[in-house]
This record gives sequence, structure tokens and C-alpha cells, in this order.
Amino acid sequence: MREELLKKISADAKRVKQAIEEMKEPLIIHHYDADGISAGVIVEEGVKAMGKNPRIKMYEGFSDEDAEKLKDEELILVDLGSHSIALNDVKKAVIIDHHQIKEGLEVPSVNPWLYGLDGTKEASSSTMAWMVFNIREELALVGAAGDIQTPFTGINRYVLEESGAYDIKRDLTLYGRTKPITQFLMSIYEPYIKGLTQNAGEVRRLLKRLGVKFKDEMTKKEKSYAQLNDDEKLLIRSELVKILAYVDDLDEIEAVVGEVYLIKDKYKVPKRDLREFATLLNACGRYNLEDVGRGIARGEAAAVKRGEKLLEQHSANIRRALTISRALIEEREGYLFVDGRGRIDPSIIGIVCSALQRTEGLPVIGIAKRRDMVKISMRIGDGEVNAGKLMAKLGEKYKGDGGGHVKAAGAEIKDEYVDAFLKDVEAVLKKSFIKVSPL
Repeated sequence: MREELLKKISADAKRVKQAIEEMKEPLIIHHYDADGISAGVIVEEGVKAMGKNPRIKMYEGFSDEDAEKLKDEELILVDLGSHSIALNDVKKAVIIDHHQIKEGLEVPSVNPWLYGLDGTKEASSSTMAWMVFNIREELALVGAAGDIQTPFTGINRYVLEESGAYDIKRDLTLYGRTKPITQFLMSIYEPYIKGLTQNAGEVRRLLKRLGVKFKDEMTKKEKSYAQLNDDEKLLIRSELVKILAYVDDLDEIEAVVGEVYLIKDKYKVPKRDLREFATLLNACGRYNLEDVGRGIARGEAAAVKRGEKLLEQHSANIRRALTISRALIEEREGYLFVDGRGRIDPSIIGIVCSALQRTEGLPVIGIAKRRDMVKISMRIGDGEVNAGKLMAKLGEKYKGDGGGHVKAAGAEIKDEYVDAFLKDVEAVLKKSFIKVSPL
């Protein structure tokens, strides 16, 4: 990474740390996914090293309304907050984030977008937290792996090379390589592989056709992918690449086969594989078990055990949601719509939208009920629309909250505004996407 760029990041990191040093009773608020949890723990330990005793909370999102409620607090926002202008009026605040920044925000921040870098690909919040505090290097790229920013480039690559905490090998980059092989291959949701995902029979037929000996001769139990020999692994990798190439899903090939990042043995972590570590944290966040998620990141054995059980439940919930979603798909002008209110958990609606967008090739919008609000998830392919900016603009217009990345974003609004919100989305998509639905 360029020396000039490092100087800018270091200068901002110093300003953020100085602002934290001046806080008397800091409150850390982090996002609920793997990036937010891992970054939150890095920040927590960094603040404790300053001799402070910070409070720490997990939020699913952070709105101007939240900022107004907390205006008398000293806030450290982690993996959220970059689109909340109301933070300008909070007593004290700093932001460590990688989401797009709303114009007019004046809070001291460390964010890749400030340096001309793409926060969807080149840096996560855990990466930026490490750049600020330079501790817990084994957590520094967990968030980047959870946000599917592999292969690592930009600041992520710099941290990978400078921290000395990781080994690299070329293999399948997907979660679950230590699970029984059938369960592993049928549980691939991102990307959703038509014909294999959720299809145990087809997976076994594929393995037999390839000549893969997937059962142990002594125990008769299924082997995991990790237990296969190198030739068998190569056969499976090649077949998955062929399937994705056949359906013209070339963008996903690099996401399936590529660099795999392993935390070195000297660190005591529940999962050496970054993707598996991130998946474990994501499951905790999606079910609002913030203490469990942070406990796993801190290395607490009891939290790891509970997280493993939760992950099994989470995988089952995803399978059910994907099955249900097929009956809920509604073809609208320019996009597919899934009304999951009362049927799909709001913590999973984004995963459902991602799977549908990849299999159907159209923008997908899904909604789910979250208490007295409606969560809206949007997933798009290549086009002229910036989903993050669109969700932020419409979230604000309809008295809610929104934001995210270029191709994956979301919003939360009241039920009464949903129809008008979707009409505005339709108007934008009509101008940018003209592909005919394959349904």
C-alpha cells in the first residue's frame, strides 16, 4: 500500500484515538454481524488498554433517531454510523467504519472511503479497528472474511501481510469444509448453486460420478471435505467451477475457489479458518446474542460451545427460509419481490435475497417484519444503481433508516410507508435494469 495513503490513515487513526482518550465514560456501539463483533472487541480491548472501562452494546443499525437519544453520550461507533448526520450534534463521537459516508458528516472517522478506497472490497471495520489500535491481529480480518471481501486487496492485503497472523492456501473458500461432505456441499448458500444447494441426493450422485470416495472404509461414516485427498479435492473444485461457468456466474468463481486464510496455530481461536470464524460470529449477531458473539471473539470456551449450537439452528433456519421464499416470489417490473412478513425472520431476509439474486439474475427486494418496523433488503447485480445510496435516500425520505454497500443494502421503515417506498425503488430500477425475468 502506498506510503502516502498509510500516512493519511495513520493521521486519522491518531485523531480518533486522541478523541477517545478525552472521553470519560465511552460507550462502544458496534454492528451485529461478524465485522461489527470482531471490530467491537478490538476497539473494546484498545480502549481498556487506555485505562478506561467502556460500556459496549450491539445494534442492528444506527439512525439519526438513535443519535438524538444518545446525544449526551460519548460514543464510539463501530461498523455503523457513517450515514447519521445527527452524530454531529452528539456530545462526543468517533466512527470506525467501512460503509459509505453521508455528505455533511463531521465526526472524526477512520473509513476507507476517505482515502479513495472501496469499502465493499478493500477494507472492513475490523481491518480499520486494527489500523487504529494495532492489537488482536488474529481478529483483524475476520470481519473482511465475513463481508465476503476475499481475495484480500487494499488495506485488507496490507493487514494480511503486515500482521503476520495468517497462513494462505488455495482451496474452496466456502464455509463448512470440516463438515460431512454431503452436508457441506448442499449447504452452500452464497453463492446459491442451482441443483446442489439443498439437494443431498444430487450431491451424492455428483460425488459418485467424480469417483470421490466420500465414506471412510472402516467407520462407513462420511468424510469431510478436509479429509479428502488432494486429487479428490481438485475434482470437486473443478466441477463447481464448471457449474458456475455454465450458468454464466463467472463473478462467483473467484469467490468459490481462491485464497483461503487461516489464523496461525499460535493464536487460541475457535476456528482457524477466517470464513468459519466469521460465520460463527454472524450466527450470534443475527439472533441478538451479543454476549455470546463477543465472548467467542474474546476466546471464552463457554461462548464458543453455545455459538456452535446456535450455528446449527441458524443453518436450519436458512434452509427453511429458502424453501419458503420460492412460494413468495412475486415478479414485478424490473425486480423480484419477496414479502416475508410473518414468514421469514428479518435476520435471514438478506441471505434469501442474495441467493435469489444469484440464481435469477435480477435485482431482488425482500421485506420482513421486525417488531414495529419493516426491514427491507436489496440485492442487485451490475448496473447504474448504487443500492447503498438508494436505501439511505429512501430510508430518510420515509422517516426510517437505510444504507449499505453498492450491491447489497437495506432499510428499516414503518409498515405504512412500504408501498410508497417500493414504488420509488421501481422507478429507479426501470431506468437501470431492462433484463427480462427468467421465471
